[in-house]
Parts: sequence; structure tokens; C-alpha cells
Amino acid sequence: MPADFDSSVAELGASVLRNMRNAAARFNGRPAVDAIFRNRSEVAGLGLSGVYARTPRVTCAMADVADVIRGDAVEIECSAAIAPFYTVREREPDDLHARLATFVLEPAAP
Repeated sequence: MPADFDSSVAELGASVLRNMRNAAARFNGRPAVDAIFRNRSEVAGLGLSGVYARTPRVTCAMADVADVIRGDAVEIECSAAIAPFYTVREREPDDLHARLATFVLEPAAP
């Protein structure tokens, strides 16, 4: 039973990526992979006042980015990207077990 559940969730993750991809991501100059790029604004606490900040994230198939770590360079090809070059700030855990990897990005230093 668990194997059936795992394969169903993995297939769901692949389907989400296939149907929602809006970007191509190139990590450390390697060939581009399909990706979901989001650049949503989030509340960033600054004392008692609320400030909104952009937190770009990119989601890819885990098999395509298994060795990507903090500090790696990322080039994003997407109309929603503010700049094409980013650095991986953090790798988020795959809480849904959908075999998708999400990275929090920051714009690369000029």
C-alpha cells in the first residue's frame, strides 16, 4: 500500500510541474530544466511595522536538481523574473513527498 501511495504522489508532482511550468532554470551553467517560478510578496517583520518584500522561489523536479546546494548560481528564463541571475539562499524540504525541490532565491550580486 505505501508503495502505491508514493508512486501516486510522485506522479501528481510530475503532473503539477508539467502543467504549471512557467520558466526554465539553469543551475551552475548546466542545461535548462523545467521550473515553476514564483516571485510573490510576503510580509517581512521590521519592528512593529509590516513591510512587504519579494521572495523569489523556483520549483523543479528533484531528479534534475539533486546536487544543488546553497550558494549555487541560477539563471531563470521567465517573464516574471525581476532579473535573470539569482543565487540559491535556501532549499526547502519536500514536505509533500511529490519529488519536487523548491529553492528560495536572492538576486545575484552585480
